[in-house]
Amino acid sequence: MVQSDYIFSLRNYLSGSKMKQFVAYMTTTTLSRIVPGFLGDFEPNKQIDIAGSLSQKAIEAHTGQPIHNGLTIEKNGNFKLVLHSYMEIIIQSSDENAEVKAVKARKIVAGIAFKGKITL
Repeated sequence: MVQSDYIFSLRNYLSGSKMKQFVAYMTTTTLSRIVPGFLGDFEPNKQIDIAGSLSQKAIEAHTGQPIHNGLTIEKNGNFKLVLHSYMEIIIQSSDENAEVKAVKARKIVAGIAFKGKITL
């Protein structure tokens, strides 16, 4: 089994691709159109990033319990593939000294399972 501790950043990915014009729209104001009430918690027009990972260490750090990804195949042909991931929305926040800080605004841990049967 391969374990990856890589954290994917949507902002970094889009900055290096043909879609870099969309980075300018990654703000709290744009996100508030999708998630109503988001601007009630955060200032308008702050830059955001969406980071995610399939890392078991990152998921365990957020949930406090070990959660494993994997594939299980039984003798009778039943199989189960389980994938867990986490995402977080990171918002640029500046204090009075004009230092830029990152605030982790929302965290999401999700899992998906595929079950099936192999017959010959």
